[in-house]
Amino acid sequence: MIKTIISSELPVGEHFLVRKNVLRNGKNNKRICIVTGTHGDELEGQMVCFELCRRIQKNIDMLDGTVEIYPSLNPLGIDSLQRGFPNFDLDMNRIFPGVPQGTMVEQAAHKIVEDLKGADMVIDIHSSNLYLRECPQVRINVLHEDWLVPYAQHLNLDFIGFIMRQLCWSQHWPTR
Repeated sequence: MIKTIISSELPVGEHFLVRKNVLRNGKNNKRICIVTGTHGDELEGQMVCFELCRRIQKNIDMLDGTVEIYPSLNPLGIDSLQRGFPNFDLDMNRIFPGVPQGTMVEQAAHKIVEDLKGADMVIDIHSSNLYLRECPQVRINVLHEDWLVPYAQHLNLDFIGFIMRQLCWSQHWPTR
């Protein structure tokens, strides 16, 4: 099921739209969210979301819970291949958790965080831009390393990085 999170009219007949694909099966109330497209020049996440959705739908009987896939948090940046939000010169990743009475971008960040609240886990996919090559990695907040490291190890990556500071919007998810 496709659900609209944000819908705003823009000048010249354009529309700002953020959607998520909700895949649900079974009786488990666990909920995992996959988000990507925060930066418009990081396109690999859209392919990951497409493939993840395809595989889950193909094997929906194996799912016991809910997976919500947000393939494009910054659709205007993706459309124009700009890292930030076009015409606002803002890196959307830097304005979370946003504010309900702020600019359109701050309001969008706020609505996204509100929609993610209550998730058991949120995975935010990023990638390099066209001019930088990185090795696949996972970064986790050191405040939650005791329960996140085992999940990170399942990703079979060569590098697990630890963020040593309180993330500005981590307060919305419970400490396990």
